[in-house]
Amino acid sequence: MGARALPAIEGAIRYTNDDAFWAAVSSHTHRFNLSSDESTRAHEQCDMRLVKQIDAVVGPFLGPQGLEGAWFENLDYYGDGVRQLSFALPEFPIGLLASLRALLTGEHRNFCVLIKFHTQRMERGESLGALALFSDKVLVTEQLYERLATEAA
Repeated sequence: MGARALPAIEGAIRYTNDDAFWAAVSSHTHRFNLSSDESTRAHEQCDMRLVKQIDAVVGPFLGPQGLEGAWFENLDYYGDGVRQLSFALPEFPIGLLASLRALLTGEHRNFCVLIKFHTQRMERGESLGALALFSDKVLVTEQLYERLATEAA
């Protein structure tokens, strides 16, 4: 894999074991201060600003997210700063990884964009793995890393 092919995952921490991947994602997830109604509301608003930025990055390539669309964003709010996206890998423009990671600056530097890939839309078909984009690191399942490297070659 050349640096030009997949710069967004170059240097990614790779996990051959899915349980280890999920444990690492959990351990790297920031713990936000949600101790008051005010801090919770502020975090919810910050989270929604990131949702809008993600939509602005992905939408022009894959259209709006949703149950019938080419991609799906879990809009559940847990206060952990994790934005979970799902894509069918065959439809996903690989260059979007760098664009999504670039959103994790400023007020969103402690957030994570968690992406699950499958062979079909809406997490149907075979699971191809997952990756977690953080501002300072990328975590990826080995299966997905190898698949992305092959597709980029």
